[in-house]
Amino acid sequence: MCYVPFIRKCGSMSPLNNRRSHALCLGLTVLVMLAVPIHFEPAVAAETEQSLAEKLVGAFDHVFKGPYAGARAIHAKGVVLRGSFAADPDAMSLSSAEHLRAAAPPIPVIVRFSAFSGIPSQIDGRPGTNPTGMAIKFMLPKEIDTDIVAHSYNGFPVATPEEFLDYLNALASGASAHDTFLANHPSARRFFDDPKPTPVSYGTEPYFGVHAFRFVNAAAVSRFGRYRIEPIAGAHHLSAAQTADIEPNYLRDELLHRVKSGPIRFRVIVQLASPGDAITDATTAWPQNRSEIVLGTLSLTQVVTDDAPEIQTLFFSPMNLVPGIAASADPLPSAGTPNLSSVLFPQLLVPPAQPQQLSFDQLLPIWQAAGQAYGVPWSVLAAINKVESGFGQNMGPSSAGAIGWMQFMPDTWARWGTDANGDGVADPWNAEDAIYSAARYLAATGGSSDISGAVYAYNHAQWYVDEVLQLAQQYDAGGAPFATALDTAQQQLDAARQQVVDANGKLLEAQAWLAKLQAREDGLLAKAQTARTLSDRLAGQKSAVLLDFRVQSAQRAVEARRVELESAQTALSTARDQSSATSFAPGAGAVLGSPSYSGGYVFPVAGGPGLVQVGHTHHDYPAADIAAPEGSQLYALANGAVIDAFPGGAGSCGIGFTIATVDGLTWTYCHLSYLEPAVTPGVTLAAGQPVGLVGHTGHASGAHLHLQLQPATGYPQDEPWFQSFAGTAFTWLDTVQTNAAPDPVFAVVGPTAGSAGADSGSTRGLQGASSSGGIVYFTASGA
Repeated sequence: MCYVPFIRKCGSMSPLNNRRSHALCLGLTVLVMLAVPIHFEPAVAAETEQSLAEKLVGAFDHVFKGPYAGARAIHAKGVVLRGSFAADPDAMSLSSAEHLRAAAPPIPVIVRFSAFSGIPSQIDGRPGTNPTGMAIKFMLPKEIDTDIVAHSYNGFPVATPEEFLDYLNALASGASAHDTFLANHPSARRFFDDPKPTPVSYGTEPYFGVHAFRFVNAAAVSRFGRYRIEPIAGAHHLSAAQTADIEPNYLRDELLHRVKSGPIRFRVIVQLASPGDAITDATTAWPQNRSEIVLGTLSLTQVVTDDAPEIQTLFFSPMNLVPGIAASADPLPSAGTPNLSSVLFPQLLVPPAQPQQLSFDQLLPIWQAAGQAYGVPWSVLAAINKVESGFGQNMGPSSAGAIGWMQFMPDTWARWGTDANGDGVADPWNAEDAIYSAARYLAATGGSSDISGAVYAYNHAQWYVDEVLQLAQQYDAGGAPFATALDTAQQQLDAARQQVVDANGKLLEAQAWLAKLQAREDGLLAKAQTARTLSDRLAGQKSAVLLDFRVQSAQRAVEARRVELESAQTALSTARDQSSATSFAPGAGAVLGSPSYSGGYVFPVAGGPGLVQVGHTHHDYPAADIAAPEGSQLYALANGAVIDAFPGGAGSCGIGFTIATVDGLTWTYCHLSYLEPAVTPGVTLAAGQPVGLVGHTGHASGAHLHLQLQPATGYPQDEPWFQSFAGTAFTWLDTVQTNAAPDPVFAVVGPTAGSAGADSGSTRGLQGASSSGGIVYFTASGA
């Protein structure tokens, strides 16, 4: 806020004998406490704020018949104590502020209790003295201090400084004007009508912070909260009869007596905001059931005399803050105007050595605060965060160059990136900066009124809009439990698939090594049989016997790898079963790799259009190379019967199979990393049945599924069922279809020797797909 520097100076520059300076500080503090950001050019802002502050002080004087020489315009009567503050171990989970470090020695504090009135001679317990006030100044090393300002009422009569000025003017104008104001301002009516009993002691009164603050911990996780200060002795108040009989300075005298018996202790607490809680409206108290974090214990041990030097310059401001605590109403960059500078530091294009990792519970308050700040649904920010980076698990840079938590393109980040955590750098790899920047961008594209259009502007694809909004609905309805279930299911499936890919690869390597050793052993034995001399025959047999030890060891390794694969297969089956219920939630299917249906067909590669891509043509003959991450789930594209399968790989195709579907067409899948054991010649597969995992076996560059017709007389991409999945199961890599091979370029390839299956050990080639005993398959490089 542009008035913060002035407020910070007040504590050291405003002695009470300079009443105007102190009063102006007070008026500005009221502006701050009401958390109203004022957007003017700096010179205009300073003039406007000072003018309003002076009007507020003048109104206080009018209400309390002042001014009074040497006295504050409000909370004029008070008592000051010294003491210490000891932080609670839980405090650092909320904020990294220096005075909240539990391992540090107790922090010296100065505390002032006061009556509400601006009349320094006001009799305790009389109308106008309540609510009472409590202000705490934490005296940090290097002459740094920070404050808490609170009063004994949970709330405030109005929401803006202008309304507060009107309220004071109405009070000063008489009962009629006051009643009219209360009739038009329910929060002021509530404040006026609610009981405000006089406490037995300043030390037995609970106090409440008016303003919400943004607390930031060492992990840069922010949460909004309000201070609550609870007396450890309990809350105790005088009855009306008791109040009528007390001495004029009862509260001060009681405190002098109480402190002699031992420290007056308070528990300093932060009440945490929940979704929907107003963080910039001081009139609204949050429900009592909100979570709380104890910051520490305040112990007051000594009353300060009125003539002490520090009394003369003592000033408290809720905006006197230190790193780790920020004002909730700090004006963020406008959503209506991009950054003036488009400079992006080169280091921000590179991920940090240790990327920030946050849980859903840690991210939730950031989404909520950013959404509230820019007027967009928090659940949409959460859904974008999930779709774009998996809550920070995959922050890139992506193949397109997108970076960070919310996957901004660098040029977009340069224009809309926001330093939300106040560390001086707008960092796309920081969750808070990235999420606020996404909220800002959505707001700039109309997110407050048309969230669907704003999400489309974020990523120009209808499938993206659908997926984000569906997930957002789930987060709204299910919150953390749904997010946890979805994340757990995704992590278990991804881990299980990768485990299967790795185990199958190791098994194939072990089988290949065994086959090589067996071939060498067979060669030695054959050579020995044809040796001309006995000595050569015996030498050959000896070499074969010695090699057989290695063969037996390789056989044991194959069996061990087979056991590992079976264990991985079991884990994958379990993960599928456990994720089944979650996968039916709208928006969860693509995340979990569920099948996408259209008519009687299923798109063969799972993952959704955000991960799965295909061009309209193949580079040199009719086929579809469907790019997807290694280990992505593959499905049978339609009901059909398996003609052939090659789990151990076959030539350029690698691991794959051929299926004749009920529509009369025959299809071959190639380059798999793993083939399901159920996919064997002669079996019937149902549309959507898992058949394997994406890989790059055979002659392949990069992970993808090579899908082609048999014979390959046309592009799979031209099939109506294939095109029906565009934008829902995959995205096109190109926009214009050009037939790279108008004349079919193919050959009939017969059985391929040495293609041992991972499951059977038998030799099985590419057979049975044509009347001549071979199948149509392309042998061009790069297939």
